[in-house]
Amino acid sequence: MNDPLQQERIPWLALAAVVLLGGFLRLWGIDFGLPNIYCRPDETTLVHRALSIASGDLNPHFFNYPSLQFYLLAIVYGMYFVVGYMAGLFSSVADFERLYFDNPSSFFLLGRLLTALMGAASIAVVYGIGRQLQNSRTGLLAAFFVACSFLHVRDSHFLTVDIPGLLQALLSIFFALRFTRFHSTGSLVAAGIFLGLAASTKYNLGLLAPSIVWVLLVDNPKDTRYKHLLLFGGAGIISFLCASPYIALDFSTFWRDLSFERAHFAAGHGVDLGVGWVHHARFSLPLALGWPLFVFALFGLVGWAWAGGNMARALLVGFLCYYGMAGSGKLVFMRYILPLIPLLCLAAATLLEHSARRFLPRGIVWVVALGLAAPTAHASWQHSRILAQVDTRVLAAEWVEQHIEVGAEIALCGVSDYDFISLRKTPRQLRYMLHQQREAGLPARRLEREIAYSNNARPRYEVVELLLDDLSRSSACSVAALSERGVNWLVVHERNRRMGVGTSIFRLDAEVIGAKLVRQFNPFVDFEPAVPIYDVIDAFYVPVGGFDAITRPGPRISIYDLRLEE
Repeated sequence: MNDPLQQERIPWLALAAVVLLGGFLRLWGIDFGLPNIYCRPDETTLVHRALSIASGDLNPHFFNYPSLQFYLLAIVYGMYFVVGYMAGLFSSVADFERLYFDNPSSFFLLGRLLTALMGAASIAVVYGIGRQLQNSRTGLLAAFFVACSFLHVRDSHFLTVDIPGLLQALLSIFFALRFTRFHSTGSLVAAGIFLGLAASTKYNLGLLAPSIVWVLLVDNPKDTRYKHLLLFGGAGIISFLCASPYIALDFSTFWRDLSFERAHFAAGHGVDLGVGWVHHARFSLPLALGWPLFVFALFGLVGWAWAGGNMARALLVGFLCYYGMAGSGKLVFMRYILPLIPLLCLAAATLLEHSARRFLPRGIVWVVALGLAAPTAHASWQHSRILAQVDTRVLAAEWVEQHIEVGAEIALCGVSDYDFISLRKTPRQLRYMLHQQREAGLPARRLEREIAYSNNARPRYEVVELLLDDLSRSSACSVAALSERGVNWLVVHERNRRMGVGTSIFRLDAEVIGAKLVRQFNPFVDFEPAVPIYDVIDAFYVPVGGFDAITRPGPRISIYDLRLEE
């Protein structure tokens, strides 16, 4: 153990173990919901925009998100085609397109794998930041906390922009701290580039810029301070525009979409959960980290303010600026506080390392760390375990295809599009939808391609999709009316009462008129006090707490036969 090389190897081996642990939690259940591509909001947006870019139209025509992740996915899909072409899986671009319309699972899985790998890479970057703040053990502790963090694990499963943008923001912080130690111009430029890329993946990550500005203003000689600020800012702006060029080239569309997001953030998402400062403090952050680690991290933030040094105070400035802005609106998705998770984990790690130096015995440090991380690690384990189970929407769709005659009219009733089971529509219905979209002035290119590549390898149905809002506005959406127009089957998708929206009135109607319940897929357990806790404004059917209350993802789905017995 006295060999210097062996001693240097130990932290890296420990880091590898932590990254492997984090990678396992993030990859377990990565194929959730497939082949139903509407089991996680926002994923279809990224896939469809990326495929459009890969086909040659470099303008995303969509700026609710910036564009970098669209381009990265387009590159991934291009590599997928090249490898598949060389391996004989595709003989042409038409074969590649046909694969997407036959079974798009591989396209979504590739995007999720990219996110999961970026999530695992974030663990290693957090280690590097913690090592610069104090030492290798601080880095390992912070990396371990991030590896186990429920919210970071959960969002690393999704084909969304949150985890990729966070990785780039963490790299920016890493290089900014390197600049404070070595005063390397290259590190400063890298910090600016990665922050620009982070903001070009998700706009709000630019709110972490004050951390780096603090470094440049406080820990920098006066004669070079403003020069370095210009260098950092210039690198950030250039990388941001290079990664999302159509923000400048199609500015009117960008401003329209950005204005919508600003209004949406201020108004909320249909359910008033209060202002974000309060909601995140009492709901999002404790569930994201577990109460023990969250409270310990808060004391760590106090330690940064009290005696943390310039680098720690720079991170504290970034934390406060981001939380101040993210909490100022009523749009309070849990994922909005994801960038704070690594900072809180670093704060907890620095406090634990400080405590170890002052009064904790050496062998107790990791015991305390395990105790702090145990609740959030258990939540991560439970979440990934549930994701690995077959979704009720997939089970219900399989049952329909096996038991209901091809071409039958089936009504789907739910609260949002993410409730519905995935059924293939008949060519006649697709052509009618194409006509409607073109009448509305939409290009409908994807629907046109779907019609061109449609085949009857899987059963197809006449699908009537009814949202809860439709039901409350139209008496024609009653069960009796559906039965009269020839709809013989009704699929009702019901959310748990904790998801913010009550049971559909359709089920009550069906029971009153005597429609026959032929099959039900129920993810909820029957015993009390097991109650799932959901992020109620997020249409995602895995809870953020109370995992024992469900057995699998998805809503409760009931399938009714509307043909009345004589």
